[in-house]
Amino acid sequence: HEKQDLLCKIFKVFNEIPQNLDEFWPLSVKYVWVAPAVSFDFRKAPQTVVDDVAIPEDFGDFSLAKTISIIEDRVSDDLTEELLQDDIMPSAGEEMAQIRFLKAKLRVMQVELNRLEYESNKYECNKKDDENSTLSSKPKDIEEERARHQRTTNVQQTQVVKQSALAEESSRTCEGLQQQVEAQKVLELLAKYYSEFFPQTTENVTV
Repeated sequence: HEKQDLLCKIFKVFNEIPQNLDEFWPLSVKYVWVAPAVSFDFRKAPQTVVDDVAIPEDFGDFSLAKTISIIEDRVSDDLTEELLQDDIMPSAGEEMAQIRFLKAKLRVMQVELNRLEYESNKYECNKKDDENSTLSSKPKDIEEERARHQRTTNVQQTQVVKQSALAEESSRTCEGLQQQVEAQKVLELLAKYYSEFFPQTTENVTV
């Protein structure tokens, strides 16, 4: 199991874990586990992901155990680097999370600002529309008021004309009555003088 774990670590380092180990190794994995020091000709082996490991030209004395030891050292170094990265990444992750939070907050603030700007513009437009409606209705109101005053003035002027005519007619009537009164007074005065100077005639006239 230790060798199987080691092989898994090796494949993990190179970011590729074959589904079938027989496709990776020319020999069956079970033979590798049983005889780890077996030697075979790697020149016939297919191209693999561990080609970056230095393999000598002479494969006659190639030792799988030695190769595993070299790769194990490399795995240890890679694991150390991973631990260091794990120590560094939380800080970077927190910074990235904070940046994302600030960006999200900025977007929310931008949306809110756009909404307030839209409502402000809408309020100003509605206010201007109301003012324009009020201003446009004022001339109509003034014109209606002027027409109403004009009608009132015309009615009053007509009444004045009528009253003037009545006053003139009353004046003429008064003058006529005054003349009648004066004439009546003159007649009464003449009758008085006549009765004083001609009493007999007055009696005869009376009879």
